[in-house]
Amino acid sequence: MAGNDLAHNNLGSALADHGRVEEAVADYTDALLIKPDFAQAHSSLANGLAIQRKVSAAIAHDNEPLGMNPGNHTARAWLDELRKQGIRVSDTNRQ
Repeated sequence: MAGNDLAHNNLGSALADHGRVEEAVADYTDALLIKPDFAQAHSSLANGLAIQRKVSAAIAHDNEPLGMNPGNHTARAWLDELRKQGIRVSDTNRQ
């Protein structure tokens, strides 16, 4: 899968669907090494990191799609949900 960002992201999603979050996070990371501006991989990685309770890292990756597309409603909703839970979120891309 060398050089195939989409394949890594898709494999990560399949792994996450089967509860293999650690492996999924590794594949999302590989996708981003190939294509750093891959918004879906950032969002997927954010979800995996949140499951692992790595909230700061998850927030950082969820902010990436917002920087690329401030209208990304999924990323914005996730950050808003964290705020509702009392988690301090620094969203530098807030509109």
